[in-house]
Amino acid sequence: MTVIDGMVQGRYRTERTLAHHQDRRLEIARDLWADRDVVLKWSPLASALVEARCLLSLPAGIGPQLHDLLWDGSGNLLLVLEHFAGSTLQAAALGIPEEDLPRLVERIGERLGSLHRAGWVHGDPHPGNIMLLPPRESVPSVRFVDFGFSFDRFGQVDTPVRGGAPATLAPEILRGWTVDGRADLYSLGVGLDRLFPALKDDARWARLLPSLTDPLAGRRPRDSTALRNDVTRLFDLEPLPVAPP
Repeated sequence: MTVIDGMVQGRYRTERTLAHHQDRRLEIARDLWADRDVVLKWSPLASALVEARCLLSLPAGIGPQLHDLLWDGSGNLLLVLEHFAGSTLQAAALGIPEEDLPRLVERIGERLGSLHRAGWVHGDPHPGNIMLLPPRESVPSVRFVDFGFSFDRFGQVDTPVRGGAPATLAPEILRGWTVDGRADLYSLGVGLDRLFPALKDDARWARLLPSLTDPLAGRRPRDSTALRNDVTRLFDLEPLPVAPP
């Protein structure tokens, strides 16, 4: 038993283990003191500190709230995070009607815009890190998880380790180049292309997806607002309604 394991005993009851690999562990647990579900995330110190600093600086409605932070005095850190009801985009993909995808991509772009305006780039927004919350309307609310490889655009917090899902990482991250919000648009585009291969048969998506997944950042939409405008124009949509909190 680690020092942290001893700290959590008596307060958190593990309900389900989501992932466990070497020094990383992710569990859904019940906070017996606060009577709520939480996510327990064990991570190496460097990436956990980046995630904690990012979450503490973000406005509400982008990522999970950081409830607590435990350190064992060596190299292990436990983040106690808000638990989101709902499912990941990866898990929900088969049940999403194709006609709902343009609005959903708009919503994801809107949330990415909020993240970028707050000064951060997620760095790894693949479909498993995009949460779809139970809808209060036809389009679900969107949240992001796993900020351990995020980038501080203002340079106040170093990202000591670059990483994430290699299949969806932007080339500029893999090569160690300067990173901005267009890296997140690349990951979103690759994720959509892999989850919904039939989209290529639609001329509108056939125009949008290659622009998102261009290896050169300068040829992608300049930011999330440009992405939303492209989606609105290509699919002849009404302006995006205000995102629910």
